[in-house]
Amino acid sequence: MGWDYARSARLSWQRKVTGRKRYWRIIFREQPLSVCTIKHKRGDAVKVSIGVKLVVGYLIVAVLTAAVGLTGWYSLVRMEKAVNVVVHSSEVLDKEIAHLKWVQKAGEFLTEEGITTVAVEKDDHNCGFGRWYYSNERKSVEAEFPGVATFLSQIEEPHRRLHVSAVQLELLLQKGKEARPEAVDYFRREVRGNFLKVQDLLEKVHSSLQSSINTTGKSVEEMAKVAKYISLGGIVFGAFLAVTIGVVLSRMIVRPIRSTVGGLVSSSGEIAAAASQVSSASQQLAEGASSQAAALQESAASLEEMSSMTAMSADHARRAKTMMTKAQEIVEKVNIHMEEMRRAILEITKSSEETVRIVKTIDEIAFQTNLLALNAAVEAARAGEAGAGFAVVADEVRNLAMRAAEAARDTTGLIEKTIEAVKQGYELTEVTTRAFGENVRISAEVGHLVEEIAGGAEEQAQGISQISKAINEIDKVTQRTAASAEESAAAAEELTQQAKQLTSYVDELAELLGEGKVAYREELGDKEGMEERKG
Repeated sequence: MGWDYARSARLSWQRKVTGRKRYWRIIFREQPLSVCTIKHKRGDAVKVSIGVKLVVGYLIVAVLTAAVGLTGWYSLVRMEKAVNVVVHSSEVLDKEIAHLKWVQKAGEFLTEEGITTVAVEKDDHNCGFGRWYYSNERKSVEAEFPGVATFLSQIEEPHRRLHVSAVQLELLLQKGKEARPEAVDYFRREVRGNFLKVQDLLEKVHSSLQSSINTTGKSVEEMAKVAKYISLGGIVFGAFLAVTIGVVLSRMIVRPIRSTVGGLVSSSGEIAAAASQVSSASQQLAEGASSQAAALQESAASLEEMSSMTAMSADHARRAKTMMTKAQEIVEKVNIHMEEMRRAILEITKSSEETVRIVKTIDEIAFQTNLLALNAAVEAARAGEAGAGFAVVADEVRNLAMRAAEAARDTTGLIEKTIEAVKQGYELTEVTTRAFGENVRISAEVGHLVEEIAGGAEEQAQGISQISKAINEIDKVTQRTAASAEESAAAAEELTQQAKQLTSYVDELAELLGEGKVAYREELGDKEGMEERKG
């Protein structure tokens, strides 16, 4: 076998057929042409080239790296979907709370009689929900979650009627106190009715999104477990594969040319190249894992921010519930005072009626006195001059009786007017008492709804916390993968240094044999050629 030595790391193989012999030529590219011809007898099995072996080994490592990377990428896609579901669910909750405040603002006239305007947004396209509903964001939500499309399409008409009812309610309030009962009835029937329809449909949308959150959360947890096991398996299998490839390549390269110093040099070079490739692949794996870890950290930060926003929504809902409770207590106190006023008016009515009866008695006494005076006058007339003085007295008594009767009639008229006014006041008190009672019931219902919204927000915050924990777990696994890849790269670098040291030892051995490096390789090549010709 003849050798022309030249340092190079880029190799190629050529097959040459000469007569009945077949040879493999190894060409070193970057230096003047150097050839190493290896004997390959006809009866030998066809050997696989070193390049193919290296490519196969690197493909195995690449497949493993791609598998780990695809697992992380798929996990991120699922995480992104989970985050989108949480965002849309939080938006639905915000819209529901906004309409709850809208109805509360519209119903302020129930407790304040001086209000004649409804200070709320009356255009269904300009409110917060309306701007979202008629935007492309709603279309994207329907495209991503088809289950909510039906509910969103049904909510348009009751939402429009809800805002139109605010205009009609304001017109009724501007008519004055006589139209307030009609305004109260219209508020309960139209405003509250349309709001309950809108709220029911929003609850259905939220329930559908919550179902997606639960499903996605479970899927994310399962994916986190799978990614963890795949990553750990990839680390173990990658380390085993790197060692196996190094050992196998070392044996496959060193064994055929172990008898020659030049073969050792070539094999050490191949080992160094393989170690370099393994190191590069390990570094790429480490960089990919680091990028994955950074992306996961960004996702975790986004989830934490979303969790804080959800907690803030829950806190606002709790504060709204507290305010509704205080308002309900105030209305209940006012209702108690109205009831006391109603009882006082009843007492006044009874006293007035009793006074009327007394005045009627006085009127009857005056009438009887008048009759007695007339009888006395008649008797005085019969008595003649003896009854003249008595007749004057009888006439005066008669005049006093007539004046008393007239005063009694006037008093009766005034008392009857007073009784009529008291009755009207009593009726107004009854209407006001019923209105306050209805307001108490509505306030209680609104407080219950706010409490349910707060509970939903807290459950959503817990779901986000669980997803954040899963992302943190995946981040830890990815960081461990990156650390293992860096350790593999360091091991490959160490293997490269050992290959260089081996080449140095072989060159020193050639010099100890009394020949230069190139001459020693040529001599070994000539001996191989003679043995081949003899064969």
